Amino acid sequence: IRAGSRAYNSGVLREDARFKRNMRHAWFHHVDRGVYFYSQAINVEEAREEAEFVIKQVNGAALKLPVFLDIEDTGTKGKGRADKLSKEQRTAIALAFAEVIREKGYEPGVYANRWYLNDRLDAAALESAGIRIWLAEYTTASAPKYRGAWDYWQYSQTGRVPGIPGAVDLDRTSSATDKNNDLSRRQVVFFLLLPAPEVAFELFRDRHVEGVRRFLRRHLILPADPVFIHVTAAAGKNP
Repeated sequence: IRAGSRAYNSGVLREDARFKRNMRHAWFHHVDRGVYFYSQAINVEEAREEAEFVIKQVNGAALKLPVFLDIEDTGTKGKGRADKLSKEQRTAIALAFAEVIREKGYEPGVYANRWYLNDRLDAAALESAGIRIWLAEYTTASAPKYRGAWDYWQYSQTGRVPGIPGAVDLDRTSSATDKNNDLSRRQVVFFLLLPAPEVAFELFRDRHVEGVRRFLRRHLILPADPVFIHVTAAAGKNP
């Protein structure tokens, strides 16, 4: 789920407008949650700033999947502020981001395509640092051409999922990742929009308020003092 991005020209950090909604709905539908941030950091200081920004957005929520730094070309013919960084600079940025994410109790990862992993990042250094690799390589083949290690493989950008209008990105986990994360061998879908039924809220008993507030803040990404406490569903209906 995209947490946010840094503008490729101005360098301004921006929260994804649907992040909190998507986090809540993914939890509601029992979808394993992971987070990514589109980076345009040009030094390790900005990489740490991006990591802290993501941590603030996540707000202590439980994540099954890693927190990824999305490193890719802007497609602006070199006009992006990070497009002309060296391989060493990009790798240092990824390592700095990962360090902060791990310090905060989350598993770090890097999202990049085959070209970047081969030529613009030191993938071996990332792997040695225990950073999960999310490979982007679109193909109908049963395996990617990328020969390095990967944990997640984004193999399509034209997938279809019932309940989601339009195309979605489709991803698979490696067998090793499935084993390490106690995940079943299944397809993992990463997307920006999630459907959800209407949910009614009602105030619960005062003596339970603080405990429920803590639960909602951790798992649903709600404001520090959510007004609505108890979730109910109409009888006889499956949400």
